[in-house]
Amino acid sequence: MITIEKLNTLNDLEMAIYHYVEAHRDEVVRMKLKDVADVIHVSPSMVTRTAQKIGFDGFVEWKTAIKMENKNHLHHKENKLNYILDYFQKVDNKEFDETINQAVQMIVKSQEVLFLV
Repeated sequence: MITIEKLNTLNDLEMAIYHYVEAHRDEVVRMKLKDVADVIHVSPSMVTRTAQKIGFDGFVEWKTAIKMENKNHLHHKENKLNYILDYFQKVDNKEFDETINQAVQMIVKSQEVLFLV
């Protein structure tokens, strides 16, 4: 896990490498170490040293951690989407429509409506 203490140990170049990798996570997980280094204009060993300074054995382990985080994030998004779809399936029925219509009629017939937030 990357901590603020570990990030504070990075010099400017290492911080630039870290920022690039974090900003391009989806691309980096499909790239080789040499390709990442070429894009950032540093040596592959510099990328490896940066990975080690933030707590990984090397670039491959850093890349694997990013893949796992991306997978967990995608799973979390799928759960949220399923929750939303489940909600709409529950409210898409005649009983729900009747309840809403009853509430609307009560509001329409009222002289005053107070909404509490």
